Amino acid sequence: MRVLPLLYSLAVLPGKLIFAEECVNSDTYRYESKSCNWVRNNEERRQEYCKIAEIVSNCPISCGICCKDDASFTINTSTGEKECKWIGKRQERKDRYCLKYIIGLRVRSSCPIACDFCKDPVLGTISPSPTVSPIQSPPICLNSNSYRYNGSSKISCNWIRTDEDRRIRYCRIAEIASNCPISCGVCCENDESFRLSTKTLDKKCSWIANSQARKDRFCSEINNGVRVRRACAAACDFCKDPAPPTSSPISSTSSPTASSIECVNSESFRFENKPKMSCNWIRNDEDRRIQYCMFEEVASSCPISCGICCKNDKKYRLNTVNGPKKCRWLAKSQERKNTFCTTFNNNAMVRSVCPVACDFCKKRVTLSPTPSPTLM
Repeated sequence: MRVLPLLYSLAVLPGKLIFAEECVNSDTYRYESKSCNWVRNNEERRQEYCKIAEIVSNCPISCGICCKDDASFTINTSTGEKECKWIGKRQERKDRYCLKYIIGLRVRSSCPIACDFCKDPVLGTISPSPTVSPIQSPPICLNSNSYRYNGSSKISCNWIRTDEDRRIRYCRIAEIASNCPISCGVCCENDESFRLSTKTLDKKCSWIANSQARKDRFCSEINNGVRVRRACAAACDFCKDPAPPTSSPISSTSSPTASSIECVNSESFRFENKPKMSCNWIRNDEDRRIQYCMFEEVASSCPISCGICCKNDKKYRLNTVNGPKKCRWLAKSQERKNTFCTTFNNNAMVRSVCPVACDFCKKRVTLSPTPSPTLM
């Protein structure tokens, strides 16, 4: 993060100091319908609006209070996903990527340090926000572009929105419904900051809504780096119904514990009766564990996969040249672990039936940090 002189890091108001709690522009903040990026992309706007304390606090990067690349941002390249710092290492990468749009934002907005797009502080007197009547503003109907559930790079609002099974599965979680209200059908509005590039002038979403021919032509297109129907959900008749009830996510009071369940994965369990969604299928991919182990049904049926507990299968026998062996025989020698743990033997992946012996116990998946799984 670029560190600015103290003089610029703090905005002075009569009798108090105003500063941003963290170096990130708010995705949902609007000042008279204007977003942080709208302020940021025009120097005259910055000079006018960044003298208002409310805007400085909500848009610290736009106003030059600080500068930081978005740690969650990645860009797809021919050699895989890359972070901001990869772009910043070469000028040709900056020239190629920084002005591109990714999910409706220019790359330089997410990677200001890498793209040399940090703004200078706006000098002058910081004024308090205009006085408004003490009426609580309604929640902003806008999906968060930066939100990722449980820190998973894949589980974004748009990823949830584009598949009905995902909406049913995830929108029961209050955190997701709050950050992705359009995806979850909590509300539906057009993004007032979005502009559609046409042959004449840039147009608002309301321009599309006035003609079925415009909807047919533009709503399925990608324009200005975003699928138009996502930015103009109401105009494109792309509003989602509220997600119906389904399996409940684990709460702090209902989460199973090692002492309350039998420490064995169910061989017959399939999440939502889908043939491939077995305990082992969930266990063998960390993104799947993060996605599915939040459900009490999965955690209870697949406690080893979800890190609730960890236990060798006492019934299992490993076939060796010296006869059948129990899991504990493996644990006595690193050479045995190296030889057998990642192989199939007696109709099973050895490490799956001997997780303690093979050092294959999984960490517990929860919404907040928890102790390591109990070995049994």
